[in-house]
Amino acid sequence: MTRKTASLGLTVVTALAVVLGTLTGNSAGSDEWCEYSQDKSEIYSYTFDEVFQGAQEMTQRLGAFADSADKDKGVITGHGMSRGAPGYKFPVGFEIHIEVLNAKPETKVSCSTRYPKSSRFCNRRLKEALEKGVESGAPANFNADFLGGLQKLLVTSK
Repeated sequence: MTRKTASLGLTVVTALAVVLGTLTGNSAGSDEWCEYSQDKSEIYSYTFDEVFQGAQEMTQRLGAFADSADKDKGVITGHGMSRGAPGYKFPVGFEIHIEVLNAKPETKVSCSTRYPKSSRFCNRRLKEALEKGVESGAPANFNADFLGGLQKLLVTSK
């Protein structure tokens, strides 16, 4: 077996593992996900119903899968792929919390995103970066894409 053949075999096995992990439907709250999450919140001047519906639609637009959506609790959990380094996508799990702040309307959306536990990025270096407030990688990109996309979606839906 040549080095090139072995490398191709490893790439195929890795891709298969990512696809199978995505298809199993483990949300960010399960034991399959890294204990270190990247969190980001935004406040929108829209009703809870508008934001919840927009969040469900944004999940689909990003090509992610909602494993559960509980409107009464204002929580959507799921998994998908997010951009990392240019040209690469990585699996992530997410948990989105939506809450009414007041009757203006003002609604807060908090997005908590994680790598799988099996990811090489779920390590001490990630923990240290998060403790310093550094946001990077696929979870941070998912949060930015989701919250920024949600704002655009809400503006254009009115």
